[in-house]
Amino acid sequence: TEPPKPTVPTVVDTGTTVSETTSTSPSPSSITEVTSTPKIDTTTEKMFTDTPTEHAATDIPLPVTTTEAMDVTTGLDNTTYLYTTTPSDCTESICNKHGTCTSTAHGIRCHCTFNYRGRFCDEKISIVSAAFGGNSYITHRIQNTTTIAIAFNAKTLITDGQIMHVDIAKGVYMQLYMNSGLLKFKFSCGYQTMLLSELKTFVNKGYQMKIETRLDLYLNEQHCNATLRLNDTVAMSGGQVANISSLDYNTTFYLGNSPEGRDAESKPFIGCIKDLMVNDENRDVFGDAINASEVTECSSLSCLSCPCHNGGSCSDYGDGYTCSCANGWTGDHCEQSVCDHNPCKSGGSCVRHPGSGFLCLCPYGKHGIFCEYNVEITRPSLAPITTGVSSFLVYPLSPSVINSDRFDLRLRFQTPDMDQIALLAFVGQKGRHDSRSQHLALTFVKGYLMLTWNMG
Repeated sequence: TEPPKPTVPTVVDTGTTVSETTSTSPSPSSITEVTSTPKIDTTTEKMFTDTPTEHAATDIPLPVTTTEAMDVTTGLDNTTYLYTTTPSDCTESICNKHGTCTSTAHGIRCHCTFNYRGRFCDEKISIVSAAFGGNSYITHRIQNTTTIAIAFNAKTLITDGQIMHVDIAKGVYMQLYMNSGLLKFKFSCGYQTMLLSELKTFVNKGYQMKIETRLDLYLNEQHCNATLRLNDTVAMSGGQVANISSLDYNTTFYLGNSPEGRDAESKPFIGCIKDLMVNDENRDVFGDAINASEVTECSSLSCLSCPCHNGGSCSDYGDGYTCSCANGWTGDHCEQSVCDHNPCKSGGSCVRHPGSGFLCLCPYGKHGIFCEYNVEITRPSLAPITTGVSSFLVYPLSPSVINSDRFDLRLRFQTPDMDQIALLAFVGQKGRHDSRSQHLALTFVKGYLMLTWNMG
């Protein structure tokens, strides 16, 4: 049986590490014994080797100790889990009426409602100023009357995004959103759609803005009128013919994104909302909601949109933010890899590494962080220093050897690891190889030598 596709080792300088395994396909068509230091060609390609570790849950005794609690404040898939030793201990009160108890192989589990958390859903979440991060929304119920007035304070830095959507009846709705930094208010009473828009005042500067919306329905006259007021200025208003005979008394409205995605043309809102009023009554923007997802307390407006990429961390700085980039990344938003501008000298290859950020794979005869130093090798040691990077030597063949009908290969080796499975020598054509490619391979298999070949 032929061995698996060979991977051959790479010479890498001491002290450097890499997170991705590099493998190579030998460049010459054959390998011969060498009596002097050869000219070396190396090629590398990346290959993943690391596998995530799975951690199984551990049972622990009743009544109240837990294995692990995972707290997520909001979400459709409600959140806090409790594990106990018995899979049938669910009682009506175990989750404090703020969650649903289910039995699992590891015991019981409490699924908390969006506004509670804790092992037994016994900790109420309090949010004064709700932060929306792009996939966030808050759902409120409103008992419809012929007048629907919704007001709140908001602030944002984005140019486009849906702030609010209200479904009143079939074909009757209100939608508040931003477009190019300007506030837009769109409404329909069944027959047509009307748009009220700010033309000069940009609202995406991060300042607090007071927004008031209102829709008055006149069922007998089959008419409606809507108004939009920003920061207590003169209200914009518009009216249209209505097509509505009755109201739905289970109307809901959404702040932020809509879970059903009904407004696909609008981007989600990223910003903060507080001081909600519905029909002139104060409402807790989060505590009085009937559902919510991915909502947190507003603390960093600039960083809500997660502007720092590739593991970078965001910090507020004056009127803006700064990104602290993970090793190996640079740029205002950590969008550029250090390897994009190869820092490796002498033809070295740059690969990303989570520890130091990058690693230079040096060609034969070079070493150092940037492959800046020369090194003389008289007796090669094929012992990888860096996890995931193999060591290898490539020898060119003369035309006389290639054209000969006889090929001899002699080598001496020693190893301290008799349990390893490793490729000792490989002769083949240039390029990538599989089990059907023409080749000759000598493999060390746990103390035994195995010779395999395929001559076509």
